Amino acid sequence: MFQDGRPLTDVAIELDIESSTVLCYYEDYLKLVNMRRLVSIHNELKDDLPLFLYLYRRIKKEGLGKQQIVELLETPNRLLDLKDKADLFNDHIQDLHAKKLKLEKEIEEKVKMLLAL
Repeated sequence: MFQDGRPLTDVAIELDIESSTVLCYYEDYLKLVNMRRLVSIHNELKDDLPLFLYLYRRIKKEGLGKQQIVELLETPNRLLDLKDKADLFNDHIQDLHAKKLKLEKEIEEKVKMLLAL
């Protein structure tokens, strides 16, 4: 019946067995026809199958290769690293600006002292 492509519900009704038994038989059938890997993937994905298929179709549509996918997955980490660097540089710039203002004030005071002489 599986080989004929009959729906699993038809198999359950015709053989008068529970759906869990039909699924078990169907999984065995797939394994017999060398679909073990697909069954394993399906069992692993369970409720995430729609998300997996969406991602797969999107990857195919965009024409992404393995390296591009890896780079996309690493992008958030790189962005966080760049943000940390930018924050560090901004802090350094603020420190330098404060020192500059302090030096300008010292120069201005010394110029006033020289002019007062």
